[in-house]
Amino acid sequence: MGLRRTTARPLLLMLLVVSAAAAGGCAAPVPEVEVSSDAVAQLGQIMALLPASLDGREVDLIVDTGAELTLMDAELASELGLDVRSRWFPRRFQFIDGTQYSRRYVRVERLEIAGTAVGPLELPLTDLEAAGGPARSVILGCDVLRQCRILFDAGSRDVRFLASPEEAQLALRDLRPTRTFAPLELSWKGMRPFVEVARGAGPTASFLVDTGALQTFVSEETLRALDLGRRLDKDADGGTALVEDLSIGPWRAWLVVSVDASSRADALGFDVLRHLTFLWDGPGDKLWIAAPLPGEPDTLTAGVMIHEVLRELGVDPEAR
Repeated sequence: MGLRRTTARPLLLMLLVVSAAAAGGCAAPVPEVEVSSDAVAQLGQIMALLPASLDGREVDLIVDTGAELTLMDAELASELGLDVRSRWFPRRFQFIDGTQYSRRYVRVERLEIAGTAVGPLELPLTDLEAAGGPARSVILGCDVLRQCRILFDAGSRDVRFLASPEEAQLALRDLRPTRTFAPLELSWKGMRPFVEVARGAGPTASFLVDTGALQTFVSEETLRALDLGRRLDKDADGGTALVEDLSIGPWRAWLVVSVDASSRADALGFDVLRHLTFLWDGPGDKLWIAAPLPGEPDTLTAGVMIHEVLRELGVDPEAR
């Protein structure tokens, strides 16, 4: 059955951000991460957007586990009056909406977010809006996030950076004292994190954990190989599909996803992740997800017009 989504879907795809792979030139030093207090910040409604401070200047920060590097929008750097420098050789960055080359970067001493200080930082400058991402922002990538432990609470939308494994485990018990947390192993391909998911008890597939993506997406190949669900519509870019009974740790998910005709990795986007309470443990290579209590529904639904889609198809996921 084909369902038209000609208004909503292009907007979502326009805002999806994938990792930027840099090549050429000398690599910037790995910034140090210092967690100095138990401060809490609130996530945005539809994306992992947090307020932050960059050398005392207020900025919007996107926590993007799908990005390999921490980047800054070039227009924002100009607005803030930062000292822009240039490399001898350009660096290459691959985004959803094409490739960019940039020689420009800025050096900042301190990025502060939720009681956490990161720095010093060398931030490559790109045109994030032209790349299909959020303009006038900073993308916090896995060069920093792999050093971090971050607790995301779906109920309150709170996010908290934690200093140690002991503090992380204590925070989990305080936040959800009656629940268990199921660990999913993070496997790294370059500087991008993947977890294993499956449809029911079927074969598994590696999905990128991408808090910077507004919408979960799968490739044509994965949709066919895992028999994930049914097509809703199709266009030159791929279209959309209903993914049925996808196992994500202790949860079953019914999702309306973007089907991508390119070679992008399959990815769990923020449309799914914002429904989960989870601990991102970069140093421990794990994603700890709060499990439902015995007797509670273990099913979540996400994606554009998901409830309308399920009604039109006569599907009740909790009854399956």
